[in-house]
Parts: sequence; C-alpha cells; structure tokens
Amino acid sequence: MTIIRAPRGEKYTVLRRAIINDGRLSFRALGLLTYILDKPDNWRIEAQQLSDSHREGRDAVRTALTELEAAGYLTRRKFKNDKGQFATDSVVSEIPTKPALVSRSGEPGPITNTVTEDCVGVASQRAVARNPIYDALVEACGLNYDEMTKTERKRTGIASREIEATGATVEEVHRRAAIYRDKYAGAALTPSALKSQWGACAQGKPSAADAAAQLKGMIADAKRRR
Repeated sequence: MTIIRAPRGEKYTVLRRAIINDGRLSFRALGLLTYILDKPDNWRIEAQQLSDSHREGRDAVRTALTELEAAGYLTRRKFKNDKGQFATDSVVSEIPTKPALVSRSGEPGPITNTVTEDCVGVASQRAVARNPIYDALVEACGLNYDEMTKTERKRTGIASREIEATGATVEEVHRRAAIYRDKYAGAALTPSALKSQWGACAQGKPSAADAAAQLKGMIADAKRRR
C-alpha cells in the first residue's frame, strides 16, 4: 500500500502511537476516539450528534463508546441534573486507565499467540466489568456466570451499564425481571431482553412464583455482598 502524506504545514492532530497500535480497539472505535481527541478540551456532544456527523447509526456509535470504556479510554459518571433526574456524563482520556497488553517486543498490540493464556483471561475480565447490577441480571435471568459464553458476558455487560445509568437498584432488577416473566409469558428472559423492555416493565404485578423468585434473588445478592 502506498501512503501519500500531506505537508506538515497543514493543520493536523498529534496522536500517541500507543492509541493507533492498541489492538483492543476496532477501527470503528479507533476512528471515533481519534475524532473526539481532535476536539477542544471540555468539548461536549451527544451520541446522536456523533451518529449524524459521520453516517454511523446511533447503536454503532454506542457500541464504539462501550468499546472505548472497556479499554479504559472513556469513563462514565452518574449524577443528578437540575431537574433531579439521573444523567450520565462521559470523560474521554488520551491515556487509558486500563493499559493495553503488550507483546514480547514491548509494542502495544492485539492479543496474539505470544501472549500467555493467563493474560487472555485477565483481558476478558477487564473487558466485562462486573458490578452488583451485572450480578443481579445474571441471577434474575437464571444464568450461571461460569457457563456464559464471552458474547453473553459482553451483552450482559452492555445491558447492565445501560440499566445502571437509569439509577436502578439490585432490587429493581429483580422486580422488573419478575414483571417481565409475567408480562411476556413464554418469551426468553435475557439481560438484553430485559434492558429493551425496561420501561415497559416499570409497572405490573408479578405472579406469586415470580415474586418468590425475586425474593430468592435478592437474598442471594445480599449474601454475596456480605
């Protein structure tokens, strides 16, 4: 491939090579990170505006932001706005809080055959950060974390972050999961399904069996937190 570079007199952005060579990032996430880092400090924008500016769907932008968060380039902060509503603010940093794994040559890069199996395990744990809401989703949906695939863990992580951003509690996760079972009898209850129907399950009275399951899940969560 031939590379034609522009004269250095043109406006350009200085970017750390460690970012460009961070193999944890897809090209979509890398492009989004580059676009954001090109902006002035304290620059603010919504995901929808990012979607509109570069012909990417809103879900694709959110997926890329989640990927940047998993790699440590983006951190989210929950707060209450002037109206008393829960909101989320994101901060993007040029230096990730979770350093990239390195190869034997010392250069940042993707996980390859030169990385030990132990490192791969650590990377998987970092990519899917567990928290009380995450564990509540696993419990409420009747899943076993140790038996979940990498894709299931990732999807659960995405669902838990979006649900957590609403200010939900562990008890609320179990309550709405019980309502979901009662409301959508016969439909599979998964973390992603509960997330998509989160608002629809705000109201409702779960069946006695689901209420008992909810109580059981809450007790299990309380024991884990001790």
